[in-house]
Amino acid sequence: NLVGTFGDAYVARINKDTGNKVWVKNTGSINIQGGCGATGLAFNSSKSSVIIAGQFQNKINFGPPGEDMCAIQTTNLIDSFLAKFDLATGAYQAQKYFHGNYKALANSLVIDSSNNVYLSGTFLGTIYTPNTATDCGYGEQYTELLRGINSYDIFGIKTTL
Repeated sequence: NLVGTFGDAYVARINKDTGNKVWVKNTGSINIQGGCGATGLAFNSSKSSVIIAGQFQNKINFGPPGEDMCAIQTTNLIDSFLAKFDLATGAYQAQKYFHGNYKALANSLVIDSSNNVYLSGTFLGTIYTPNTATDCGYGEQYTELLRGINSYDIFGIKTTL
């Protein structure tokens, strides 16, 4: 059984023949509950991994429940994430998150045959990303991706995970 709280996002693998759950993961928070939503799902070219995209508020954790393995916390209002899981076992593999000085909202996700990840969405202010896919979001070095004008702007990012 998997119990979530307000605003958790889930990704699950279901056996196509029996309809039984193979595995399920959620983006459970640690001590702080904001909101979280998955907005995209895609498979890598070998179908060995699944990547989800979404947005969250406050703090989320992709590791085992109750462990602060690699939790990430928003810097301001709402940030976006990519998270990669092994398709056979559901084991966490990697994550990357994109934060803005106001909002960064992921809307769609596509993976090409070379496993490049394309993420698009909207943002307010400036949008940043950690320099590597293994950064957990605490005191890491960030790269400024885009600086907006005075209202919502769109972004399109090509990255790897």
